[in-house]
Amino acid sequence: MFMQKKVDRSASDACSAWREAALLLQIAAMALLVLSIIGISRSADSLEILRLTGPEGAFLLVFLGFFVFRKSAGLLRNLPLLLPLMGAVGIVYQSVFASSVIAWLMLSAYAVAVVLLVFELLLARLAGEKTFWCLIFVNTFALLWLYFDSMIFSVGRSHLSINHLVQLMHVAEEVKAALLTFDKGQLAVFFELLILVVAPVPAARLLMAGIFRVPKSIRASVVVLFVALLVFLANFLRFDLVCSRLSVFEY
Repeated sequence: MFMQKKVDRSASDACSAWREAALLLQIAAMALLVLSIIGISRSADSLEILRLTGPEGAFLLVFLGFFVFRKSAGLLRNLPLLLPLMGAVGIVYQSVFASSVIAWLMLSAYAVAVVLLVFELLLARLAGEKTFWCLIFVNTFALLWLYFDSMIFSVGRSHLSINHLVQLMHVAEEVKAALLTFDKGQLAVFFELLILVVAPVPAARLLMAGIFRVPKSIRASVVVLFVALLVFLANFLRFDLVCSRLSVFEY
């Protein structure tokens, strides 16, 4: 009986590990897509990795990082706290050296992604399997939306909206124009959607299925969420500080 309980506990821990990894990968993909949308208006020298590889190339590096650190349970367990602390370091750096609104906006996008990640991890720990799959479904819809929004914004400087969905032919024409602009074919779109939208859940299952770890307590998760919200709020309040260094034209 004791051994059976231990096996069941190990299976539960393994399931928790891959589920949390799946949520993290999905939100990482969202963050990279948002950064690519913001990056359309950026200066030529900012966020070089996205300019060279696109969000799908940067996301493959995230997969590689998961593969390298897949057995570092301590790092993965503390990642929800490390991510907002990295954002805090970015805030300090930008406050001292940077004065770009685009850089502020990119850091804001990062902070929002971290808050969303910690919030979803907390929900996943509070609720059961059904809630996890609901989060996966919502995240998948958000990824599809952001992917096609990045295409439409790249050619028309307008974001995907409900009105676009009413006029699907209009969306198709703008997506076609984006493909021509970036010299992409249907096969490229298929592989990008495969990497950014489809891959996170099975990749997390493959990489993390053998890792057993006990999820953090709910109290610790709430503290991490509070830290993430605090970092986001601090960056939000920095907007006037950033803009005070810019000329009226740059603003």
